[in-house]
Amino acid sequence: MEINKNDEFTIYIDGYTSEGAGVGRIGSYPVFVPFTATGDMAKVRIVKVGKTFGYGKLIEIIKPSDVREEPICPHFSTCGGCAIMHLNKSERLRFKREKVSDALKRIGGIDAYVQDTVSDREEGYRNKSQMPVTDDYQQGMYRTHSNTKVAVPNCVIQDEASKRIIGKMLNLLKEKNIKPYDPETGEGVIRHLYTRVSGKDGSVLLIVVLAEEVDLSLVKKALEDENVKGLLLNINPGRTSVILGDKTEVIFGSDHIKDSLSGVDFDIYADSFFQVNRFLTQKLYDKAVELCGLTGKETVFDLYCGAGTITAALAKGGAGKVIGVEIVPSAVKAAKKSLARANIKNAVIYEGASEIIAPRLIQKGEKADVVVVDPPRKGCAPELLSALALMKPERIVYVSCDPATLARDAAQLKNSGYEVKTAVPFDMFPYTYHVETVVLMSRVKE
Repeated sequence: MEINKNDEFTIYIDGYTSEGAGVGRIGSYPVFVPFTATGDMAKVRIVKVGKTFGYGKLIEIIKPSDVREEPICPHFSTCGGCAIMHLNKSERLRFKREKVSDALKRIGGIDAYVQDTVSDREEGYRNKSQMPVTDDYQQGMYRTHSNTKVAVPNCVIQDEASKRIIGKMLNLLKEKNIKPYDPETGEGVIRHLYTRVSGKDGSVLLIVVLAEEVDLSLVKKALEDENVKGLLLNINPGRTSVILGDKTEVIFGSDHIKDSLSGVDFDIYADSFFQVNRFLTQKLYDKAVELCGLTGKETVFDLYCGAGTITAALAKGGAGKVIGVEIVPSAVKAAKKSLARANIKNAVIYEGASEIIAPRLIQKGEKADVVVVDPPRKGCAPELLSALALMKPERIVYVSCDPATLARDAAQLKNSGYEVKTAVPFDMFPYTYHVETVVLMSRVKE
């Protein structure tokens, strides 16, 4: 059967892509259709025809699946954020479990047991927001794969205090006639309003990102009835998709807030990495510590340790000694400060690339009984995976934000004598297709 762009078909949806689009078939030809669900009978229009698969646009649900539900957000399908909000909760969690399982099998050749997805509260879970500003001074988002801004004044996954404070700041900027920035033309001033919210005390750090410097000193009084810990002005004049520029000044208050994990306070700055889900992060860290199987004697390497959040959890969770390694100097400084403030004596932080520092430590006589890795989305450096094979820790606990790179790295570790014992998905980003996973790999006895 010949299939052309703009052709319309009625198809049955029987699966999902890794990004949450439904998958149906015209004969044996797969078609990916966003906002459909397994079990849907859907009328679709073909919008792109490839050699091995195509893309369709949903026209009508002819017969809905019983896993569908009405999205709770009025902006669903327009802002590009929550791709699977049309699925009920059990289907969303099943999708994420299957996403991890499928990646391990298809990419890594690993048929491992994947536990049920761990979840918690779904609305207002984000402690961080980075909102572009629409032409009519509303909080916005970008459409998927686009520079087009759409108004999202009441994003359901953002913190309520954050939305309220951003809204108030927008009114102040509108009164001062400071124009929103246009990424297409480079004209205008207001690029983003960016907040960090503390789960410890609810305080907010507000960062106003502008294309040029503007006097914001007069807004202090308007914000004094809010729990704004600090107001920062960041200047980003470049034609770039990067949110923060190089220059930041404090207009009033502090340049950071404090949040707490594992009973340890951490300083959170504008550019700090800190898990965004305030309700689920501690559960994820507790699971990572549990899978380490600590008895009080082990030396644990915590690689890609960031600001030391997992390092602290390990040190307080039964490790004899924890060695954290992180390449970002500001994160290393923050980690050392937090550990010292908490009087944690059994942890030390080294600055540098994990794939370089870890082998050096082994050469100096350190022995890693357990290794925890929490790499960025691109996964572990190949050199680090090779180093782990030579280090031969009994256990490797891998914290992943991308099942594809997790599966790739797990396959290399499998070839080095490790097997996946268990994988636990966490719904760290409800309503989106993203999933965080904690995996235990154990060394196969020679």
